[in-house]
Amino acid sequence: MFFRSSINRFATRSISRIIVLAAVAVCGIWWWNDGGEKNRGYSLEEESSLSHRNSSPDRNGDTLSRGGRGDAAARADEIARIQLELQHIRPLERGDLRNEAAIALLHRWAEIEPEAAIEYANRHPGCHGDATLVAELFAAWLDRKSVAAESWFQDLSSGELRNRMLPIMVSRLASESPEDALALAGELPGYDGELGSLPKFGQWNHSDEVDHQLREQAYATIFREWTSSDPLAALGRAMGLEDPFSRNLALQEVARKWSQKDLAAAVSWAQQLPPGADRASALEGLITEWSNQEPRGASAFLATLPAGPEREQWLKELGENWSQRAPAEALAWAATLSTEEDQIRALCSVLAGIGKTSDRDAADQAFTLPPGPARQAGLQMILPAWDAREPEAVKAWLSRLPAESSEEIAEILPSH
Repeated sequence: MFFRSSINRFATRSISRIIVLAAVAVCGIWWWNDGGEKNRGYSLEEESSLSHRNSSPDRNGDTLSRGGRGDAAARADEIARIQLELQHIRPLERGDLRNEAAIALLHRWAEIEPEAAIEYANRHPGCHGDATLVAELFAAWLDRKSVAAESWFQDLSSGELRNRMLPIMVSRLASESPEDALALAGELPGYDGELGSLPKFGQWNHSDEVDHQLREQAYATIFREWTSSDPLAALGRAMGLEDPFSRNLALQEVARKWSQKDLAAAVSWAQQLPPGADRASALEGLITEWSNQEPRGASAFLATLPAGPEREQWLKELGENWSQRAPAEALAWAATLSTEEDQIRALCSVLAGIGKTSDRDAADQAFTLPPGPARQAGLQMILPAWDAREPEAVKAWLSRLPAESSEEIAEILPSH
């Protein structure tokens, strides 16, 4: 089984998040310091030439409008002033994150001459330090002059700049023209490695994020939006994807979004799928969303599934999600599960969820459990990690325990 639990990193990211996925890290480009030219690699004349080439009224629709020749001269003067001010802005120093003055200038330049401003910002990230700026400038241009911006995008050749713009265009097309969005998403770099090498289960964290997942991020956005308007069409297209990793992700998104619109229909569809990676992917998306909406219903559904690693993982996810909403209810639910193994697994997941906000609260909740394997497992999960971080806090907590618990604690924390 090469299924991977990826809903936590894809399903919760909004469309606005996809806009920044293609941004590059800040690089140290140092130029024009104290009125002189330093490591700049181009001249003001070159920048002015670029502005002249990009001043066609057919493209940005602004340069020669609203006032004719006089207005165009005023805009040209303002562009020249912006370029001059950018020359004299102090380069980013070590520890600086953003240059707000440069960002403001580039936003204003983009209102007048978006192509030139976008290309400048893309070539000189060390000037402004904002990894999302290029995408923001293009998105704003799309909002103002969609035809001109889309025409400019279509003329871009393959490369870094086009890749930065692709997620924005994908997001824009996802709901109204999903097939076109999928075609664009196919240009983005994606994960092309062996799926068998990926972790099958486990809580998502950024340390194990697969490289080059822009294509998968885009697919998630497309199928999420598509399912909102036409779940059956989105489902049919997801099932037809040849790449198994992309198909699994798409099915998760379809199931998750469909369950928000029509839970009964989504459950019926997922149950009819034959055993395998597609069914596991669909159930992953369904149960993750269901556990957030109605944890008791999700629990009852999980009880009907056969034992296996997927069900074990979903029990853990349900317990952790439920603990964020109603920890007492989640603990009571975990204690009612039919087998001791499921009880321990669910109780530990609930305590882990509580421990995200307070180790002390998690330890208190664990100690309220009746003596036995479940309480021992919960304390074993919480106390050593808490003691490594805050030994004095653990010592104070232990001092409040009744004397008869000392033997139990000694097995978990021998040093105390």
